[in-house]
Amino acid sequence: MIILREMDRSKEKEIALAILNENNIVSKDVENELIYIIADNNCIFGLCKVGEKENYGVLEYIVISRYKRGFNYGEGLLRATFNKMVSEKIDKIYFKKEDSYLLKKGFTKIDRNEIYDDYNLVCNLNNLFSQKCPGVGAIEL
Repeated sequence: MIILREMDRSKEKEIALAILNENNIVSKDVENELIYIIADNNCIFGLCKVGEKENYGVLEYIVISRYKRGFNYGEGLLRATFNKMVSEKIDKIYFKKEDSYLLKKGFTKIDRNEIYDDYNLVCNLNNLFSQKCPGVGAIEL
């Protein structure tokens, strides 16, 4: 059974660091900030970390183990993580780099008139959650 939830740092820190290392992601910290995991039968295969700033979030990383890619688990993990941010009154998530995957999942390029010059992409969570998830709706036969 697939589950999405906040990481239990007391039990899952080493697993998280191993997944990050396997995917060449250097993370200084898995102690603070919001980290959501996706697991299948208690086997963690993905992580998503969002740092909370004054009134917005910053996506640090999203990673799905190579053997589980291609099944839209990343999108589910993003949405679960972002839903948690909405519950904490955060309505925008920023990302530092331009990324084609994130552009397909609801992020847009930043208008340079915005005050957040360190970021290249933004996801408006109100817009994201006002749209249907892909694959949801009527089935055509």
